[in-house]
Amino acid sequence: MREISIKFPLWAIVFATALLLRLLFVFALTPRPLVGDSPEYDSIAVNLALHDEYSVQPGVPTACRAPGYPFFLAGIYKASGGD
Repeated sequence: MREISIKFPLWAIVFATALLLRLLFVFALTPRPLVGDSPEYDSIAVNLALHDEYSVQPGVPTACRAPGYPFFLAGIYKASGGD
């Protein structure tokens, strides 16, 4: 009777190992507070997702940040259902 051997290509082993290490790293980290410009980008994105307005505080429009990243974050927040 013939033996059936399963051989994985090297790239698949490297990919699986890298993915496992990244997932372990992500899940092992505790949430860190937002620092620098991050709180403003987050506030703008949350207001875009929840109130459909480009503002740091609801009801007070802002033009202090470029719209690209906040719109990207707002899309993620809406798609994931969270903030």
